[in-house]
Amino acid sequence: MIRDKGLLLEGFIIALAYEGSDGFGDILFITELGTPLPNREQEVHRSMLAANNFWVSTGGATLGIQAETGCVVLGGRFNVDLLDGDQLALLLRHFSYIARVWQLVVTDCVPVGAPLPSLHATRV
Repeated sequence: MIRDKGLLLEGFIIALAYEGSDGFGDILFITELGTPLPNREQEVHRSMLAANNFWVSTGGATLGIQAETGCVVLGGRFNVDLLDGDQLALLLRHFSYIARVWQLVVTDCVPVGAPLPSLHATRV
């Protein structure tokens, strides 16, 4: 799904989908960040769990793992009724920044446990 369709932004293919019904719905977005090296898997996964706790280091998005591949993914959702085109662009730019930070952790460019920049949830 991610490789077949999506928006290319800052080097990430961000898959977009709509979930909901008439009058209420969310826009969903997800991107792949890479697969941790086997010797760092446990550290990376532990960091992901800590980051997902109240979304303190994910900007309101959620980190996960694709069961089939072990690839780390970052996903988020936002109420589509609260967005216009400019706000969606801002949200996706913020999402791609968070993806870049976590891609560096996952791919061993930033040591696990190193201080991450503040990644507060985006309010549009």
